[in-house]
Amino acid sequence: MRDVFYRFSPDDFLGLIAIVGTALVFLICFVAYQWRRVRVAEMEATLKQDMIQKGMAAEEIQKILRAGEKPTKPMDTSSAGLAAHMAAYSYDADDIQRVLKAIGDRGRSLTPEEMRSVRKMVTDWADGSAIEAAIRAIPRQIHVVEAVRR
Repeated sequence: MRDVFYRFSPDDFLGLIAIVGTALVFLICFVAYQWRRVRVAEMEATLKQDMIQKGMAAEEIQKILRAGEKPTKPMDTSSAGLAAHMAAYSYDADDIQRVLKAIGDRGRSLTPEEMRSVRKMVTDWADGSAIEAAIRAIPRQIHVVEAVRR
């Protein structure tokens, strides 16, 4: 066994220790994270079981469990919010103006789901003309009055 260690130079041995030590740290962190997740799930299951045994309604249980969650910040669905988002991703003024014009030409603002998709395109660095084309491709909602006129 000693022969194996004598074959390494001190630099090689130090490198081996660094690699093994780094792998060991990552393994310990991974195991600790997974163990924590299991413990949290067990505690939540126990809490749910206790609440069910006490006769609490499902809505009350959901309300209690959600009380500990961090509130999510609502997304800005306005055109100004989209323009600021595009500016944060360094889109030039012409692209921002074309996208805002495409939204204005629709006759109504984008729904939150549509805005989320457009913002995702911005985050994914889509070309300004591609974003404009995607907005123009979203079907307009036909109002009852418009449908009667046709």
